[in-house]
Amino acid sequence: MSLLAGERRDKNKQIEKAEAMIAELPTLKERVARIDELAFYCEEIIKDDQPDWTPKRVKAIKPFEPPRDCRRPFGLSYAAMETSSSMA
Repeated sequence: MSLLAGERRDKNKQIEKAEAMIAELPTLKERVARIDELAFYCEEIIKDDQPDWTPKRVKAIKPFEPPRDCRRPFGLSYAAMETSSSMA
């Protein structure tokens, strides 16, 4: 019986969270609409000042990762690597 009561309590908490999120939807939608509106007006102001301007979509840049032979294995310091390689 206590197992059922605990599950019921957990489900009620989940329901409350879902209802709170649903209640927040109109506010979120209004904010997104306002952001879209502001972005549109910003573009219009820029185009007014610089007619040749066009919005560019920038591709995400992958973080630089050095070639495998330049990486330190297992987080060893370069000094530790030199010591271990000279022992071989």
